[in-house]
Amino acid sequence: WRIRSLIAKQIEKLVSNYSPELVFRIISPISFKLCNDIVYEVRATAAKKIHSLLKKFDSHDDIYINCVIENIRGFSASTRYTQRQTF
Repeated sequence: WRIRSLIAKQIEKLVSNYSPELVFRIISPISFKLCNDIVYEVRATAAKKIHSLLKKFDSHDDIYINCVIENIRGFSASTRYTQRQTF
């Protein structure tokens, strides 16, 4: 879990170093998977860094932004307590 926590802490740096397309295809799924982690510290750290995805996609295609927003909304409607807590 400590390695996953370190990755979650670096989401913002990873997002800033790569193109929006690469971030959307590779880093976004990893980020949301970390938001579903079984360890609270990993979930909390990843959830705090998700805003960097929205910043990255702000000036680009609306499809990217809408997909990220729908993933975030999915946490609020989840039947699992840990996902709602992440929202």
